[in-house]
Parts: sequence; C-alpha cells; structure tokens
Amino acid sequence: MPNPASDQLVWVGTVIRAHSVRGELKVYPETDDPSRLFDLTQVYLGLSAERVTAYPVTSVRTMVAKRKTQIVLALAGVGSREDAETLRSRKVYAHEDDLPEMEDDEFFLDDLIGLAVVTDAREPIGTMRDYLELPTYDVYIVSRPGQPEAMIPAVPEFIEAIDWDAEHIVVKPIEGLLGDGAESERDVSDEEATDAD
Repeated sequence: MPNPASDQLVWVGTVIRAHSVRGELKVYPETDDPSRLFDLTQVYLGLSAERVTAYPVTSVRTMVAKRKTQIVLALAGVGSREDAETLRSRKVYAHEDDLPEMEDDEFFLDDLIGLAVVTDAREPIGTMRDYLELPTYDVYIVSRPGQPEAMIPAVPEFIEAIDWDAEHIVVKPIEGLLGDGAESERDVSDEEATDAD
C-alpha cells in the first residue's frame, strides 16, 4: 500500500536515539497526552511528511526522563540497536484517521507553527516559528520583522489564549518578556531626541 499524502499525516513525535539492544526507539512526543499514541498500529518515519517509510508498531510504552514523558516505540523490521540508530532524528508521523479525536483544549505543538502572535490588545508581535521542549515547560520561538526572535515560555502567566478561529496566539507582554521590543524602541527614540538637542 502506498504511503498516504503528506497532508494526511500528523507529526506525533521525534526519534531521539536507540533505547535498547532490541531496536526500540526513544521518542519525544509532540503532544502533552502521549496516551493518544498507544493504539497506533502503524507509524511513518522520515525527515519530512513528504518522504516517509511506513513501519508496523509492535509495542508502545512510556518512560519519564528529566521530568518529561517519553515514548519507547518498537517497530517491525527494526530489530537491533544499529537499526534503531539509523532512525535517529527522524520525525514520527501517524495517519490522521488513526488518532483519537482531540478534546477542545488539546493540540499538537506542531500545529502552532505559522500562527500569528499578538498581544492581549491584539497588537502584532510576530509569527510562531518553532518551539523548545524544556524539562519544566515549553518555550515558543517567535520571529519578529526587523527584530531578534522572542522566546516566550508557554505558561499561563504569558500565554493568554490560542485562538484557532483567528489563527493567532495571544500573549500577555509583561515587562522584559519580548527582550528588546517596545522598550528598546523607546530607548532608541529617547537617544535620538537627546542627540537632536
């Protein structure tokens, strides 16, 4: 059976490295509910959704490392540590029809990439470019035209809402959160005024 179209695949994790001599893979899940992956019978591995290889799943279990839940995945045809190491850094995809429906407040982090990022006053900040998964919380990386990227912790103190209808992330821009943003611009304006005097 041919691989499904790329727009039918959902990025559900990333292979970190081999886990055992039996060829298991340690995978970072791209969801805050790894149990969504337990019933998968087939996954697709590749560097992108356009170029993947299908693998039947033989077992899925979880483990906790550095306070983050990880997936240990065993695949048919991957029977040794050497086999598993060849799949390091590959993205793990699932067919959208094979995943359980999400609750209203659930999403995959990959779904956020490309969303506009705005303040709670709906003033534009930039665009969600990527994210970092840290032991205690995730960090959203926001590209801003003409300015350095902003690193925004994905915690309620800073993230007010994710508005899927409007396709934007609403951020509470407390002082210092955006680094050299509006405050730096005021500093520059003050310097220019001083120079003019």
